Amino acid sequence: MADYKIAAASSDGQIIDSHFGHATHFYIYEVNEKTGAFKEIEDRNVNAACGGGECGGVANKKAAAGAAPMDIMAEKLSDVDYVL
Repeated sequence: MADYKIAAASSDGQIIDSHFGHATHFYIYEVNEKTGAFKEIEDRNVNAACGGGECGGVANKKAAAGAAPMDIMAEKLSDVDYVL
């Protein structure tokens, strides 16, 4: 059995209360598949992908640097197995 990682979008580290596109923090947990035991391994700060209400709009299609904000967010979470 392998461990896996979960990223939880939370404003305070206690409650999963942030929308994916508006989240600025993801708390990363490692979960043991066999026992269900888990531990926090990282508090990952990210830039919100939907800044200024532009989520999914024209501004999200391509950022000035070339990558869409949602693509950048997905890349920053590419090492996790599940996102809450």
